Amino acid sequence: MKLKPKKEFVERWEKWELLLSYDFKRFQETCRELYDYNPNTTKNLSVDLKNIVYSTEFDKYYNGHQHRLGHYFRHLFQTVKYINYNDDIKEEEKYFYAKTLRAQLSTYEQAILFINSITTLGYKWELLPEENLLKKGDDKIKCKLITNNQLIKNLPGYHLSGVTYKSFYPDIIYEFDD
Repeated sequence: MKLKPKKEFVERWEKWELLLSYDFKRFQETCRELYDYNPNTTKNLSVDLKNIVYSTEFDKYYNGHQHRLGHYFRHLFQTVKYINYNDDIKEEEKYFYAKTLRAQLSTYEQAILFINSITTLGYKWELLPEENLLKKGDDKIKCKLITNNQLIKNLPGYHLSGVTYKSFYPDIIYEFDD
């Protein structure tokens, strides 16, 4: 999302659409590389990343609201992380607490959580989870905070501005699946 340009910048908009056309695995690999990308290094870039990275500044579609929402997402992330990795809470209680927390989120807040989680600021929710917090023998799904706790299951419809929820979170049982 951090690369999404305004439509008026045709060449950059086409690169954005190219990224969205990748299958999930290729998209995820490109996003991981993008997450680690530093324009000040001479690291060799994959062909996919070369196709989407811009060499100059541009006006972005989303100019960001980190100063307004950053504390909100940090607090929500730490709360869900505490519930998820606390060994003193039984698994069924963990889901109950996460469900109670989700019940406090409006549909709009769930949509913003979805968007945040697929940006570089929110990757730790799911796309680059903190696997180092897993105990030996734990299933890797446990570190996927949004999927494991079904945090965006109440989103209506199948997509948000053309971005399909299931392409990022295929293991969530959405209300529209019932």
